[in-house]
Amino acid sequence: MLELSWNGFTGKVPDNMGNMQNLQVLGLSANKQLGSSGHADDLKFLSSINSTVLRIIRASHCQLSGILHKSLANVSFTQLEVLSLSRNQISGIIPSEIFIKLPNLTILHLRDNFLTGNIPQDIGKLNNLQALTLGNNNLSGRIPSSINNLARLLYLELHHNNFEGVIPNTSNLQSLLELRLNENKLNATLEQVFDQTSHGLLYAYLADNSFTGSLPVEVGNFEYLEEMDVSNNYLEGEIPNTLGKCLSLERLSLMGNSFRGSIPPSFSSLQGLTFLDCLKTKFPEKFQCSCKTYHPLCNI
Repeated sequence: MLELSWNGFTGKVPDNMGNMQNLQVLGLSANKQLGSSGHADDLKFLSSINSTVLRIIRASHCQLSGILHKSLANVSFTQLEVLSLSRNQISGIIPSEIFIKLPNLTILHLRDNFLTGNIPQDIGKLNNLQALTLGNNNLSGRIPSSINNLARLLYLELHHNNFEGVIPNTSNLQSLLELRLNENKLNATLEQVFDQTSHGLLYAYLADNSFTGSLPVEVGNFEYLEEMDVSNNYLEGEIPNTLGKCLSLERLSLMGNSFRGSIPPSFSSLQGLTFLDCLKTKFPEKFQCSCKTYHPLCNI
């Protein structure tokens, strides 16, 4: 193990890390100046690592630059379980090879970079993947249908990209706890989303897309849901009374839609609700919720 995270290291990561043939864990995260020395490819050290037993690479929040598909072209970490390169300055596409050469990945963190292009269909080959975070990049195209093969997935974060079209079938993702798709160009109906999503979901972030239709009555099946944000879409209709069955709900944002009618009486059951945003929705001036009176134009 080589754990160097949260230090003040600067400069280039040495290429001679390849000499550590029994290295299992490499931790470099939060060395904020590690990639600030002007090197064109701070990720070059990855291809120099010669360990066949490497399980974990953590190098997030280091200002590392480089082109992802070139940096991973010559690696073959068959035992690697965790690859965390979030919050850097990495560009390029996500190469299909990453899903072939790293078959045992359980965690892939690439959020907060400058990645472009599509998510390859080969992502469906990562049968052990539990966390996929690609948010806040410049990715585009459709979310691949092969995402439904990731039956062990717990966290799916694709927010703040340029994904478009409908959401593929996710009915096999029965372990999913967090679905973060906000700030894209997706245009499915919420009926499609909730109909095929695990009822064990804790967090649903669907804001700032082009979702249409109504909030489906099936939302009441998500009894463990703690946070839901469907703001700034094209939703209409009435708020279903079944939403009151989501007894774990703490934060709910409905703003920027065209809901009509009033808040259903079942909201009085939401004892844990601490944040409700109904700005720019067509509700009465005041409404009762639990033991408090809330104004629809204000956050709780």
